[in-house]
Amino acid sequence: MPQTRARRAKEDSPDTSGKTEGATAALHVAIMSSAWSLQPPRHINLKLTALGCALPAIALAALLLLPFLGTPFTIDDPIYLAEAQHVLEDPLHPLAFDIVWSFDIQTRVSNLSHGGLAEPFLLVPTVLAGNAEWVAHLTEILLLAVALFATALIALRLGLDRRGATIAALLAGAAPAVIGMAGTAMPDVPP
Repeated sequence: MPQTRARRAKEDSPDTSGKTEGATAALHVAIMSSAWSLQPPRHINLKLTALGCALPAIALAALLLLPFLGTPFTIDDPIYLAEAQHVLEDPLHPLAFDIVWSFDIQTRVSNLSHGGLAEPFLLVPTVLAGNAEWVAHLTEILLLAVALFATALIALRLGLDRRGATIAALLAGAAPAVIGMAGTAMPDVPP
């Protein structure tokens, strides 16, 4: 039966009464650095590893979403496009304008339910492209790719190995709610 690194480290450490803490530390280091450890592999560039783990999920999401690149805007998309248009006029106050959206004529955009102040800035490329639907959908696909990369990176940092990080990114990218909302131009609903 072959000896493991932990056994060799334990046998090789001197057995003196005053140095048991050193032997315990050496044993701990040997266990944590062994090939059979449950710890994730230590990579020089964790972000590059996370990108490799996220690529299958990004490819799957692109495969599912690219056929719908030219679909028209949905019912709530004009609110966000109006906000993005207002960003070009007053970037410090993106929600400071009036809009008639329901029966209340005095509706202020800032009174509507929103995800934050950054969302109007995400659709600025769409407004600059003349409100082209494909630009808005492509922006959402790119944001989803960033979210899948972040999912894989967090999975690796939480201790999962490459396979676990890839599965986590695939589960996040293939969720029906994620795919359904990534096909819209509503940046308030994170992909």
